Amino acid sequence: MKFVHLADAHLDTPFYGQGEDLRRRLREAARKSFSQAVDWALDRRAHAFLIAGDLFDNDLLSFTTERFLLGEMGRLQTGGIQVFYATGNHDPGQAGYRAHALPWPENVTLFREGKPQIVEVHVEGKPVGYVTGAGHATKGEEESLAASFPREKRDLPHVGLLHTQVAFAKESAAHNPYAPSTREELAACPVDYWALGHIHTRQQVWPDFCAYYPGNIQGRNPRETGPKGFYWVELAKGSPKVEFVPSASLEWLDLAIELPEDEVAVDGLIEFLGRKLEAELPSHGSRYLVRLWLVGRTPLVRELQEEENLQMIGDELQGMFGFPWLEVRPGSLLYPIDLAPYRDSPSVLGELLAIMGEIQGGDLPDLELELAFNAPDRVRYLRELARGLELEAAARLIPRGDDK
Repeated sequence: MKFVHLADAHLDTPFYGQGEDLRRRLREAARKSFSQAVDWALDRRAHAFLIAGDLFDNDLLSFTTERFLLGEMGRLQTGGIQVFYATGNHDPGQAGYRAHALPWPENVTLFREGKPQIVEVHVEGKPVGYVTGAGHATKGEEESLAASFPREKRDLPHVGLLHTQVAFAKESAAHNPYAPSTREELAACPVDYWALGHIHTRQQVWPDFCAYYPGNIQGRNPRETGPKGFYWVELAKGSPKVEFVPSASLEWLDLAIELPEDEVAVDGLIEFLGRKLEAELPSHGSRYLVRLWLVGRTPLVRELQEEENLQMIGDELQGMFGFPWLEVRPGSLLYPIDLAPYRDSPSVLGELLAIMGEIQGGDLPDLELELAFNAPDRVRYLRELARGLELEAAARLIPRGDDK
């Protein structure tokens, strides 16, 4: 059985906090990413197209996107591809919600309530597999839906489709625990592949277990970095072949650039940042939404704390690369100070440097610390804490420019 597995399209997300032009481009990018998945399914003659919830945001679904979705489902119907759609917490399936009311074509199976359904996947009347799915009836599903999935084994490839927060999955803490499930609950249902949605970080949840989150199809904010898309799965009895297919036309990047210690002019700084960005970007810059952190030792610490200066640098770089969005932020910035004269000096800084030297050297001072660690972990924690703090302490205690 061959199929596309996608989730968390969140079509018509409002993208609060962004300008109207960028919001429009992000909404268009999400629709384009979905269309790319449909194109892929049609080109490779998929048997099924699986949507693991949060296809759209119920209260924000526009007429434009409604028509778009029904048109894409129609394309899949023309191509003879069955669609299996399990509703999530943003697009619940109970009467009164949009997912329930839309006139879906006949090729769409909508799992819109918590009771699991088993549906046969067929090609020209011949069965090639099964999809068992359950959906969120309302916005706040608190009970496990996986716990009620059937336990019988099937003779053909079998997929479980569910929008759920799996305990201990990567980044699970960043999402509300709707329809929570455990490995034990998933393993109790003998499916060959769990097609999951809800967590926006792409992952195989456990290396020895076929449960996958494809992530969302378009990053929605600067925290959702990297390529976004869907999975293409070829499933026989046994281990599936799972391929990630990037489809997002806009990609968020979170970059940190260490500044040169000897650059004091803004033109030189911008030129330096331009060279670094050129080296960092995987391809043409017009598809990247960049948050740029300035870090390291520089004599321009004070200037780089000013919002007006950061905006000017961002405007220059945006003009050079054509980024749709660029934000320049100050990270850990320290003055390039020579610490040698202070190490044995009779001063507060001298005493601090001595303590941090002892910690890094392995001789821990007699410090009264209430830490919830055992002894080896406490030592490791203190050494990591001391590393890099010398310059920060010096920058706070030495008047600017008085580093001789």
